[in-house]
Amino acid sequence: MANPLTKKTRKNANLRGHIAEWLALIYLILKGYRPLYHRKKSYVGEIDWIFIRGSRIVFIEVKYRHTHIRAKTAISPTQQRRLLAAGKQFMATLTTTKDAYDARFDLIVFNRYFVPRHYRNIFEGF
Repeated sequence: MANPLTKKTRKNANLRGHIAEWLALIYLILKGYRPLYHRKKSYVGEIDWIFIRGSRIVFIEVKYRHTHIRAKTAISPTQQRRLLAAGKQFMATLTTTKDAYDARFDLIVFNRYFVPRHYRNIFEGF
């Protein structure tokens, strides 16, 4: 039988993650971003949010950790490859307008007090 404490801790972590995703939505809308997709799935991975701002598609990864430093380092090289592949796959699905848009990956991190920090263009070469 699974440890009930572990199950409760996992539920709390999931709840904090969902809260962080919705706070990121509000935060970015206030900064002028327009949401396109939430939890966009592809065969290679999932992107938390996809926004548009001006002529740029912005892929957003949201992380919650107790400190901003832990959140910023929470994207493993494997997850980075999956996110990049999912972003490229999304850009390939755009019709005739794909040439009109640049794209970048941003990271929104929340600490234990749900204070956001926005890191732009976290992956080189996208």
